[in-house]
Amino acid sequence: MKNFKDVYTEALAKSNRPRIKIDDEMRSKVDAYIGAIIERKKEEKEYQLDGGKLRKRYETGLFGELAVEKLLGMSFVDLTAGATENYRKSDLKDIGYAIGVKTVEHGKFPIIYRNNFGPEIIAVRDGEEIVILGVATRSVLNNMQNDDLVLDPNIKKAKTGFYGLVETVSFKNKSELDLVSECMDLFAA
Repeated sequence: MKNFKDVYTEALAKSNRPRIKIDDEMRSKVDAYIGAIIERKKEEKEYQLDGGKLRKRYETGLFGELAVEKLLGMSFVDLTAGATENYRKSDLKDIGYAIGVKTVEHGKFPIIYRNNFGPEIIAVRDGEEIVILGVATRSVLNNMQNDDLVLDPNIKKAKTGFYGLVETVSFKNKSELDLVSECMDLFAA
C-alpha cells in the first residue's frame, strides 16, 4: 500500500486538478453553521463515536462542498441543522446530480462507507486551498478500500479508507461534470 503523499502526487500528476482558495465568504458560512450543527449532532449516537472531532470534520467537509459550489457556479450546500437521517442523500442531488462530496485533510485518505450507493467527488484540503481531484465512481469506491487507513477504531466499525485517488475522473466546470455524470450513467446501466 502506497502512502498518502505518493498517491496524492500521482493523482495530481494525472491531470490539472482544480484548486479553490478558501476565502472569507466561505469561512463566514462555515463558522456560522458549525456551532448550530455541533449542538444538534452531539446527541446522536453516530457522532458520539467520533471522539470529539466534529468541528474539524464539519469544517473540512463544508469547505470541500463550498469549493465544488464555487467551481460549478451553482449553490447546493444545505446549511440547515437537523437529524442525520434527514440528510442522507447525495450532496449535489438538489442540482440534479446523484453525486456526493467527500473532503479530506491533506495527508489522510478519505473515510467512506463500506458499501457505496453512488459516486463521490473527492477533494483534499491542502492548507488554504481545496484541491478537487475528481469523481470516484461507485465501483472504484467499493473496490479500492483498506481498513488500515482508518485511524480511529470506533469509526472502523462502520467505515473504511479509500485509496483510489488516482482513479478519480477530473472535471473543471459544470459542462465537464455533466459529461462525467453521463458517462457514469452509461457504464452503470
